[in-house]
Amino acid sequence: MKQRIRRAARRTRDALPFESKASLRARVDRLERELDECRRDGRRVAEMLDLLEQRLTPGAERPGADAKA
Repeated sequence: MKQRIRRAARRTRDALPFESKASLRARVDRLERELDECRRDGRRVAEMLDLLEQRLTPGAERPGADAKA
């Protein structure tokens, strides 16, 4: 996805004045940071959902729990 954004920015920046190129680069950089943050948040949510599923599923074996004989 980052490569796609960068290619689109490169195609556009050549047609823009220098000031616009700098602002476009700054905007793309900011959007890439936001995208990375969203991905990290999504990963955290997935991990939390996995934990909840493990804890709330009846009869599910819990890590660290002794098996009953």
